[in-house]
Amino acid sequence: MSHIPKKKLIDAAVADGSLAEATRLISASYLMGNLCWSFMDDATEQLKKHGLLLGDISRATGKMNFAFKDYIAVYRDIFRDRGLQMNFAEDFDNMKAAVLKALDMQSKEQ
Repeated sequence: MSHIPKKKLIDAAVADGSLAEATRLISASYLMGNLCWSFMDDATEQLKKHGLLLGDISRATGKMNFAFKDYIAVYRDIFRDRGLQMNFAEDFDNMKAAVLKALDMQSKEQ
């Protein structure tokens, strides 16, 4: 059995907007996955700096990093187009800055 969807299935998904919506959601999850990976990498460096990346924390971090790398590798080809790469980089920077700003505001409220 072929893993390639039949043309009529693709056409139907295009016609009702399902394919465009799926692409949009995959793009968002790819962005969030990269953000999560980046935040975990930053946190890991902070823990390592103080000798706190030990035992279960170290193993869990390693497993999560492996899972992110695997996930991102599956979807990376979607972003090979130069225009999408540029948008992704800008979206990534904007989203990371917005999340860090929200965290700063939250910590000031406490």
